[in-house]
Amino acid sequence: MRRFETEVGHVRNYAPGELVQKLEHNGFVVEHVLEWGFPFYSPLYRDVLELTGSKGTTGEFGPMRKLISRLLYYVFMLNSSKRGDELFVLAKVSVLQ
Repeated sequence: MRRFETEVGHVRNYAPGELVQKLEHNGFVVEHVLEWGFPFYSPLYRDVLELTGSKGTTGEFGPMRKLISRLLYYVFMLNSSKRGDELFVLAKVSVLQ
């Protein structure tokens, strides 16, 4: 985890498979896992945020920052949905019979 992430309230990052294990251990059935962010969001974009003290995402957005944001939006669509450190898990409570 990068320094600026703790400043915005992030508590921890999970190792690959760790969150799924915790969910399953506590009675959930994992239906789908999506990892996202490689290579353009993480590490590249997050490294830039670390270097700038995460100032790139705060403050007022004039025309140039809006243009850069729009370009990043489309670049981020090129990220892999099978690799990255952004983790989305769809799980449901296990029904015991």
